[in-house]
Amino acid sequence: MTTRAKLLSAILVSLTAGFSSYSAVAQFGNSSGGVGLTGGLSGTSFLPVTQAFVPSVQWTEDNQVQLEWYIEPGYYLYRDRFNYQNSQGHSLEASYPQGVNVFDEFYQKDLEVYYNYLTTPLEMSEDTSVL
Repeated sequence: MTTRAKLLSAILVSLTAGFSSYSAVAQFGNSSGGVGLTGGLSGTSFLPVTQAFVPSVQWTEDNQVQLEWYIEPGYYLYRDRFNYQNSQGHSLEASYPQGVNVFDEFYQKDLEVYYNYLTTPLEMSEDTSVL
């Protein structure tokens, strides 16, 4: 296995392990808001986080990493919950497209969220071995 392939594997394992410590938050309805968490979902079971949000990683030629998130229908990711760090604990800069602004009933405020699919480019330094 090449060094880059090992690194990609380490990144995916880290992402998956990091997600397993968070609860999946779901919103059922349409992408403009729909029914929130309090909308009669008390008996609904949620997918495990690793199934609701599936990351993949691709390296670009200019030493950047492109993270692609598949988001299961009915689930979303919060824009303000992303935080990427290298193995030294330094924050990595990421670019995000415009998400959908919704009123989140759980947090009782307007938040930017992503549905279905998200691509996030990250600027990586040469010495980064773990994300």
